[in-house]
Amino acid sequence: VANPAVRRAIAMCVDRDDISLKVGNGEAPADYSMYPPVIEWASNTTDVAPGVDIAAAEQELIDAGFTKNADGYYITGLTIDTFEFGGLPDMARLIIANMKQAGIQCELNVMEANAWQDKCMTRKDYSICMMGGTMGPDPSSLALRYGTRASSNVGDWSNADFDALVAEANAEGDTEKRAELYKQAQAI
Repeated sequence: VANPAVRRAIAMCVDRDDISLKVGNGEAPADYSMYPPVIEWASNTTDVAPGVDIAAAEQELIDAGFTKNADGYYITGLTIDTFEFGGLPDMARLIIANMKQAGIQCELNVMEANAWQDKCMTRKDYSICMMGGTMGPDPSSLALRYGTRASSNVGDWSNADFDALVAEANAEGDTEKRAELYKQAQAI
């Protein structure tokens, strides 16, 4: 999804608490950070993803100039492409239900993992891509998920300031200095 307002609206449709409870049986707490808070020294728990707010998501779309169609949707034609792993399809279903309440029509496309890899990671042919994976145990892995041209950066996001902060942190020997640099990178 190219439009930042639509991305912000979708982000407000992700109910991490609901996902934790319904998909993970409440075994793991909801996570709003860009790096897992279980690695406390490196996780930025201040600059985090938004909480679920369907009314704010809808207002984001209205403010961006979107209007509802006859079916009650501001946005149509989106898909979430994912594969069978760790409850990803169930997570997607919960997000899609919230997106519908905000006026965003979206379908779920569950694929075999190799087909997903080809479609999403190789050809970059998706509107919304959901993937699994881990981050860690060292925060240097932030570069793999979010770094420019990194192997797990499916969205091809690129930010020179982020890249520089992570590179500096990865070369730093002092844990406190590393932590501050990683937290700055996560804020971006």
